[in-house]
Amino acid sequence: MRTPAVLAVIAACGAPTVDLPTPIEHASYPIRARVPVGWTAEASHAAIYPADVWLLHPRDRSDTGIQIILGWLPRGGRQSAYFPGGTVPDAHPVSRRIGGISRDGTGENADRHFRIDFDVGELAVSIHAFATTDEQARVIDAILDAVTIDSDPRPATLSPARRAFELAREWAKRNGFPTDHIVYVGPLANDSRYGFTVFHDRGLVPLGVDLASATVTRMPL
Repeated sequence: MRTPAVLAVIAACGAPTVDLPTPIEHASYPIRARVPVGWTAEASHAAIYPADVWLLHPRDRSDTGIQIILGWLPRGGRQSAYFPGGTVPDAHPVSRRIGGISRDGTGENADRHFRIDFDVGELAVSIHAFATTDEQARVIDAILDAVTIDSDPRPATLSPARRAFELAREWAKRNGFPTDHIVYVGPLANDSRYGFTVFHDRGLVPLGVDLASATVTRMPL
């Protein structure tokens, strides 16, 4: 008698390979992908994040695709696949292969939607993949697995916010907080300091970073 695990392996082995003959590349960021015939890519800037968006989708439909939000570090507070938030009843942790690397994100809508935020080198990446059928979701999984993101490139010059971010990251490391969940909230009101928020499993820590003196101050909540 075949167990469910064995049946799953048989089904996976019997699934036809997704053909991805068309290479595409973003004009401004070090990210490349391969897509099926009939797919296209659109690059734009979304002021709401603010960040750049690369949308991969079939030419004849808008209910299936991969939205990739891109920007150089530091990551803005809205620069996320989860923005503007809200609750999806079946949201759950799930792993997907992106560029051959297994990454942990969130599955939704019977695993036909997938959201994830991560950094590669100096690049902040957010992905929201969405489909309406299991077959479309299988195609999207294949595209994600074939994505290539180079980790070496960086902007020609580091912005003041980026230099402040490095100080915030050093502070987080010294004080036992994670360094991979720090977002830039902008200049502090009536202040010359740069504002950051460090997220951790027990809450969050607001920081003010003064570049002139290279000091980081923990701010009140």
